[in-house]
Amino acid sequence: MDSVFISEFAAVIRHVYENTDTDGECDAMRRLLSQFSALHFLDLMTGDVEVLITDCGDFATEVMRKIKERLKNSEESSENLSEEVCDTKAKLHEWDEEMSALKKSSESTKNTLQATIGKKDIEIWNLKSEVQRLNKNLAGTKLDKLLDPENSTISQRDRNKCKQYFLP
Repeated sequence: MDSVFISEFAAVIRHVYENTDTDGECDAMRRLLSQFSALHFLDLMTGDVEVLITDCGDFATEVMRKIKERLKNSEESSENLSEEVCDTKAKLHEWDEEMSALKKSSESTKNTLQATIGKKDIEIWNLKSEVQRLNKNLAGTKLDKLLDPENSTISQRDRNKCKQYFLP
């Protein structure tokens, strides 16, 4: 705010407060001036308005009441924000614990799946090896001949495997 405005504003304040009382119709004007002054207190506390605060007791009292209200509201707002911050921190802590539990659970599930996949891979590898071994032993041999109990070129174990794989 420039100094010309502040000087003129101080003159308006002085005029209203010297020519009106608190019970009259101009009480609204007094409230408006004191409210504006409280809102812009730091900007107005130079020169003429500062002198006016010391000279005009009613004006100073009303401005101080407005400033007190603003400070009280700021304090309440600050307390509310502090509570919200605490609540938010608590929620973040809960979410962090949930995330940690989910990570542990997913790691456990991952390990279980890897172990299961590993076992299945071994089973598949064993089956492939068995199939390859059987293919070598059975190359060029007809199924009837393989399943014949009199056939000595194939072991009983392999005969049973053939029945298992080839017969319904």
